[in-house]
Amino acid sequence: MNRPETTKFFSAGVSLLALVLLAAPAEAQGRRGRRCLAPSGGNDTTRLQAALDRCSGAQAWCEVRLCRGTFHTEPLRVGDFRGRLRGSWRGGTVIQALPEAPVNGNPDGYWLDDPLDPGLDPWPYILQFIGGRGEVRDLTLEVPTPPEGQHPTQGWTELYGVTKEMAGAILITGQDPVSFDVHDVRVVAGSYADGFLDSTLLSGVSFRGLIHNPADPGGFPVFPVRGRYRIWDSEVTRTLCGTQLGELDKAEVVIAENDFESLVAVDVLDGSRSRVSVYRNRWDTGFVGVQVILNVDGEPSVDNTVLVFRNRGTVGPYGGYGSGVYFADPWILPEPGNTTLSVFGNRMTVGTTEEAADTAVEASGAGRLWVGANRFRGRAVTGLRIDDTSGCRVYWNRLDGLDTGGGPHLDLGRETSDCLAVVGPDDIVNDDGTNNQVIVR
Repeated sequence: MNRPETTKFFSAGVSLLALVLLAAPAEAQGRRGRRCLAPSGGNDTTRLQAALDRCSGAQAWCEVRLCRGTFHTEPLRVGDFRGRLRGSWRGGTVIQALPEAPVNGNPDGYWLDDPLDPGLDPWPYILQFIGGRGEVRDLTLEVPTPPEGQHPTQGWTELYGVTKEMAGAILITGQDPVSFDVHDVRVVAGSYADGFLDSTLLSGVSFRGLIHNPADPGGFPVFPVRGRYRIWDSEVTRTLCGTQLGELDKAEVVIAENDFESLVAVDVLDGSRSRVSVYRNRWDTGFVGVQVILNVDGEPSVDNTVLVFRNRGTVGPYGGYGSGVYFADPWILPEPGNTTLSVFGNRMTVGTTEEAADTAVEASGAGRLWVGANRFRGRAVTGLRIDDTSGCRVYWNRLDGLDTGGGPHLDLGRETSDCLAVVGPDDIVNDDGTNNQVIVR
């Protein structure tokens, strides 16, 4: 099956609280009587950048507190941030990207340049954290519809040519292990007729490897991202991807209790020895709820654990495709990647009355696979499509509300073996594998 090529992108103990503010008249009285940085009504880039820089390499836990109101800014970037960026509340504090933002226009890709080089324009993200340990919470990031004749950015190069959308709202990356929480944050994209999906913003929050390496200026990431990343109780609307993960290594990722309105809610590209938990999220997507593609660049992607459980959502077909959960490990290594995938307790509606989705769950190449206790409704060509795995367990899924038009509710491919499946009496099963056992109850 041909799919659109996915773009390759990619506290501990607190001894002292240092409140970071600029001098008056920028200070104001926030909620609960706390001092905070107030918007100026004009371009706030310099003031916001200075506040973030004061938390760069901070010895004690540092906080940048923003007052209620709208801050207008060009892209911000900070290295080794150590602290918290906090607004008054989600929707109360808004960081809004200015149109025609200057961004890195390297014709070979911005990711080949040092993201912290002061002589170069920043990468096309509103907030960029390169290394460190921190938290972003209680605020909104917005790339609004630009005025007529203008664009979100001045333009940058991606795999398909020059684009002028913003690549993302927040980027978290770094060569050394990082640790970041994104909590109670809203990401909002505006309408942009010249952009992909008529959106000003491609991704919400990205946690991915650092591609820039002065010793090796070519190729893709050589510094996989390590550490911890959590996003919860947040909202991303009108983007290509809700949250994007790439080039993980020994990373712990939690994506929980968020609302995503995007083409893909969660996108994972390559990872090793990492654990990704996606649970209790709600999404309205046009293509995939959770997409995991490993070994895209030929580097080993091994020994991961991916948990997708208790999520709710709808998945509409895009270009004739669409899956609630899509997993692919091509096994280009001499041995399988040995990634564990568990899809459990989810409730999703796939497809529309006009067009069927491709699958509810599609998994190929998992080292260990469990698909259980899910309920799928709607329309799909195939309910559960499984291949290239041995010893999988498929049980107690409710597929009776899924219209497959006479196609299989469960399709066990030729490269499956020793799988155990428990299905309903009306489920249509196609078993082309070896030594699989299908029990009808």
